[in-house]
Amino acid sequence: MIFSKTGRYVIRALAYMAGQPSGTPLDIQKIAKGVHAPVAYLAKVFQGLTRGGLVTSQRGQGGGYLLSKDPAEINLLHVMDATDDAKNSVLSNCVMGMEECSNKNPCTLHDIWVASAKKMKNELEKTTLQDVTGIMRKLRSERMGRRILSRRIRSVFK
Repeated sequence: MIFSKTGRYVIRALAYMAGQPSGTPLDIQKIAKGVHAPVAYLAKVFQGLTRGGLVTSQRGQGGGYLLSKDPAEINLLHVMDATDDAKNSVLSNCVMGMEECSNKNPCTLHDIWVASAKKMKNELEKTTLQDVTGIMRKLRSERMGRRILSRRIRSVFK
């Protein structure tokens, strides 16, 4: 999987937020309940998302989190960069596990993996939260389970 567990929670949470009425702050409990994620874990992650510029927070009564941009302007590569360590990402490392895999010292699958990783990054860059939100709406209307969502999101990258 190209996304970490945190990345998967964040995509679901941000897409959930994108599907709510614009300009309405959402508290972390509502977001966590909406995406079936642990509240404490998501609260910690959202602190990082605030620092990363994906969301803004409002304190006080009626406060919560808001997307910092329009969902059509936030792509999945940006989300991945904000949540996952790019240096340790599967897209940045040797698929065969070699520590020193490069054009000068390639592994067996180096050329294939470099081309594949580039295609995946391009798809992640083209796919926005608005796209993912559309998939989530369709799934809710079809009353499909959470597990199906993962399959549907994977189909975006085919």
